[in-house]
Amino acid sequence: GNLSNPACAAEIGAGETIMYKTPSGLQYREIREGTGPSPKYGQFCTFSYKGYISLAGDDKSKKPEMFDEAKSYLTKHGNGRLVAGLDEGLHTMKVGGIRRIIIPPKLGYVE
Repeated sequence: GNLSNPACAAEIGAGETIMYKTPSGLQYREIREGTGPSPKYGQFCTFSYKGYISLAGDDKSKKPEMFDEAKSYLTKHGNGRLVAGLDEGLHTMKVGGIRRIIIPPKLGYVE
């Protein structure tokens, strides 16, 4: 599908494998674009995900132990309880979509 999103600063790649990059540094690729509406701030969303952590200097991605990919998560969109990069990545998704999101450290878990 056409993702002519004004928030996208750059497109990386070509054809169906385009990786979009937002001004914040978040990168995403549509695996399957949904057909429903995108969530609005304050709405409840249900989503599931597979999460991996890539450490600097380590070419192997690690799956966090607390992660359960079979579980669905319910959140109030924009409430500040999700990792900022995940919240941003969900904001422009459509219901039923599948998206690969690469979250930069500044939008990830902050200590």
